[in-house]
Amino acid sequence: MKTNLKNATMVAALFIFSTLLTSMTPAEEGGYDWLKARLDATKAYTIEVMESMPADDYDFKPSDEQRTFGAQAYHIAYSIDYFQRAFSNGGNAAWSPGDEESKTKEELVKWTSDIFDTMNEFILSQESDDRLTAGVMSYLDHNAHHRGQIITYLRMKGITPPNYRTPYVDLTPPPVGHLSLLRRGQKRNSIPKKASQLKSLFFYPSGIERLITQFFSNQISYL
Repeated sequence: MKTNLKNATMVAALFIFSTLLTSMTPAEEGGYDWLKARLDATKAYTIEVMESMPADDYDFKPSDEQRTFGAQAYHIAYSIDYFQRAFSNGGNAAWSPGDEESKTKEELVKWTSDIFDTMNEFILSQESDDRLTAGVMSYLDHNAHHRGQIITYLRMKGITPPNYRTPYVDLTPPPVGHLSLLRRGQKRNSIPKKASQLKSLFFYPSGIERLITQFFSNQISYL
């Protein structure tokens, strides 16, 4: 009996997950709205990390060979500007960062916030394109790399970094009896889960795990 219940639960879980995946039709993927939560979280967390270092310590660096905290912040901001110009011009953009020690904390935070807004607005206004998607992933990777470095600088100064931000995804389980609607032949899109929400799961590691955990914690409701 227990084995049968376990097997039925597993089949139901796989059915739900495959239904969610197959519901991601091209019509729902025309742009980058599905990435908005990730872009917003990236901006907010990067600014929060930059704000965490006191202005007097923006000249701190772990060794003579490394950038100062301020230079790293400058590099982060300039890189966003560079990627945005490259995305807007078919991948062509000049790399001319100038003096990375030329701005104050206040100037760097404002510049970074403004250029994030410009970048996010640009990405969200575009239609889906494989080349652009690959570029955006590289851009987010680069930002995370240097943000991770300045988080290490905070630790070395005895400052606790802000908690990591993940984009919000509504993983509320379907109501009791929802699978029975599917069994009666209802359309797949009656499941209360948007393709854009599911797609966002792949932009932070715990997403799929949380989805499966929530299903199994509510298995009686589903079955």
